[in-house]
Amino acid sequence: MADSTKSQAWVLFDRIVSEAAPDGAHTNPWLNSANGELLFEPDYATLERLLGVPLYLKANTQSGVPALALDVWLSYELRRAGFDRDQVWPRPANPRILPAPVASLIQSLPIKLREQIVERVESKSSITGVTSSSAAILGKNYLKQVDVIMTDWATGPEILISTKRMDSSYGKNAPNRIEESYGDAKNLRLRHPRCAWLHVRTTF
Repeated sequence: MADSTKSQAWVLFDRIVSEAAPDGAHTNPWLNSANGELLFEPDYATLERLLGVPLYLKANTQSGVPALALDVWLSYELRRAGFDRDQVWPRPANPRILPAPVASLIQSLPIKLREQIVERVESKSSITGVTSSSAAILGKNYLKQVDVIMTDWATGPEILISTKRMDSSYGKNAPNRIEESYGDAKNLRLRHPRCAWLHVRTTF
């Protein structure tokens, strides 16, 4: 049931992101302030629409759909900031994880062959060793699934964002989430010292 709900959610998420950035043309988030500083203005209107999806589907927090809405928005904002469509995962289309070198190879193919490969790649949520529906990063001590990521085979991970939900027992769960974030950050930072790591806790 949860997988089915997530599948329905992805269809709606993709439509919302597509309408917010027609043909991949994002609005410019960078604004000059009165004192000359460059400011980033988030697209909160799109976040509101994405967060409306779990309400529309009546998906509870255990379904993972509310947290997924935030993940989709964060990856969307990174693309608005200027990062490449295939660098930031999850991508705005299936497959969600597609290494940039693979995407570049596909784009370099003759049109007819490219169309065949794209059709095959986009029809599957994952192809072993090539694409995936989620990203797991090898840390110093263990693999860690990361919700939003910017990476490349040549450079390794550059931005890692992990989102965690808290919907009850805040007094008890908050210390556990903080301890968990410290452990995850140390695990990933020791292997990828130049990578930016962000742990986001959300309440629904």
